[in-house]
Amino acid sequence: MPATMKEFVQYLIETIAKNPAAVSVEEQQVDTTYIRELVTVDPADMGLVIGRSGKTIQSVRELAKAKAIKDGVKVDVELVEPDRPARGAAPQTEATTAPASAEVAQAPVEPATAEEEVEAEVEKMVADLESTEIDLDDITE
Repeated sequence: MPATMKEFVQYLIETIAKNPAAVSVEEQQVDTTYIRELVTVDPADMGLVIGRSGKTIQSVRELAKAKAIKDGVKVDVELVEPDRPARGAAPQTEATTAPASAEVAQAPVEPATAEEEVEAEVEKMVADLESTEIDLDDITE
């Protein structure tokens, strides 16, 4: 049985993953009684590690919490997604942050085109209503 929480979480995830060599666990000591384990896996293993409705990763978290109780600490196991920073991670650098709104290239919005589409839709609805025969006597009975 692995001795440290990091080794324990790594063991569990490596057992689940198809590519155990790609599994890495980074341990963050939040305070003296709280540990955060950041788990990174091969992107192809993400679905397998998460499991249906998140049940597999939830089971890993429950096992880690059971060990944490035994060790007298609290633990949080977080699966790090490749394109998303982990909670509590350092802020993004300028190279990876989104450009300022003035620099963002956006497709020009053509109100005339949008208005024409709305008008055409309204005309179609009106035509559908006009072609529908409603007998008011049937409605009031």
